[in-house]
Amino acid sequence: MRCRRTFKRILLFLLLGAIVNIAVAWSLSSIEVQEWSHRGGQYPAPDRYVRWWQARAPKDFPSYPRIVYRFAMLGREDLRMDQGGEPTSLAHFCCYAIRAGLPLTSLEGVQWIDNRPVYEGSQPILHQRKFVVFAGGLSGGGRGLPMCPIWPGFAINTIFYAVILWVLFAFPFALRRWRRIKRGLCARCGYPLGTSAVCSECGTPIAVHGAAAPCNPREQT
Repeated sequence: MRCRRTFKRILLFLLLGAIVNIAVAWSLSSIEVQEWSHRGGQYPAPDRYVRWWQARAPKDFPSYPRIVYRFAMLGREDLRMDQGGEPTSLAHFCCYAIRAGLPLTSLEGVQWIDNRPVYEGSQPILHQRKFVVFAGGLSGGGRGLPMCPIWPGFAINTIFYAVILWVLFAFPFALRRWRRIKRGLCARCGYPLGTSAVCSECGTPIAVHGAAAPCNPREQT
């Protein structure tokens, strides 16, 4: 019974840790950044962004980006990757991404956009929209909610916040228990202890540390 109760508590705190983890990542990604993609780019695209592109790009996209525009702050990274040119120009293939989380990056949102139909008078094709944009567009510093977990960052952050919540929850009870034991009270109900091996109020067994168990008079001959 006690093991089952402990297991349920662990699951509860892991769930709460995941909720806090998502809330932190969404709070960071909801901060509006003005015109971040107009601050210059990296050309050619560094290898780590090329590998990132190759692992996620739709099948009909080029095998690598030519240029990367990046904005980074504590707990957040915004990316725009395309074939090159000025940030205000319309690249044929483009990717916008938000990555957020503390202490590690835990959630990622990506938009892959095929702008080729625009040159023929049609709407661009949106591929694999894995975040929800709720203000503006990412190319101009909009805000969005990343939806895809990044492993192992999501798991590590969840455990990190679960431990913090566990400590915040358990510390007051541990302190109360310690004070009751120090004052000679029952650790569970706070009733004064006597000579009995159990609390006379709630029946909790009394653990006596550093002292010998009481002798049985019948054994003394």
